[in-house]
Amino acid sequence: MVLKSRYLFVVLLIAVCYCSCTIKHPKISKICFSSEGCLGECPYLSIEIDSSLNYKYYGGKFTEKEGFYTGKISQLFWDSLKIQLERMQFEQLDSVYDNGTMDDLEMETFIFYGDKSKLIYAHRISLPKHISKFLFWLRDSYQKVQLTPSKDSLSFCAPLHFRNMALSFTPDSSSGGANEK
Repeated sequence: MVLKSRYLFVVLLIAVCYCSCTIKHPKISKICFSSEGCLGECPYLSIEIDSSLNYKYYGGKFTEKEGFYTGKISQLFWDSLKIQLERMQFEQLDSVYDNGTMDDLEMETFIFYGDKSKLIYAHRISLPKHISKFLFWLRDSYQKVQLTPSKDSLSFCAPLHFRNMALSFTPDSSSGGANEK
């Protein structure tokens, strides 16, 4: 009887492992991030990364790299990004983390997957630690990507600080990036 119970347990364990390994998460196709300043020196920037490994960046006030830029990321970077999101169970996260603080870094993230999208709007102080750690990693990712000044118009899907500003620009070789219009 004990042998039969162990055999049944092993069969069930294998079945559970097989099922959990074959569950497919919706395919993440694009991630957009934007941060807006505070009363201090919080950076104004936007980042957009897609499954074709394209990386778009806009750096404004209080960033190390100002202007509009594009680049490519590695498949490893993209996979790491997706794994981190899946570990956080991004689909179940709250959409708003806001305790009403006015002088705090404001962040907006859109995650596009399947035919859906997930918004995460937050003030830094309101975020759980694991989400904050991920968003700051994402925010600072432009420092690890080889970027070149953009020669084309760029638009961003997380327009937190672009609400009152057009996203077209003309290339300007003197600034290393672009002039906003």
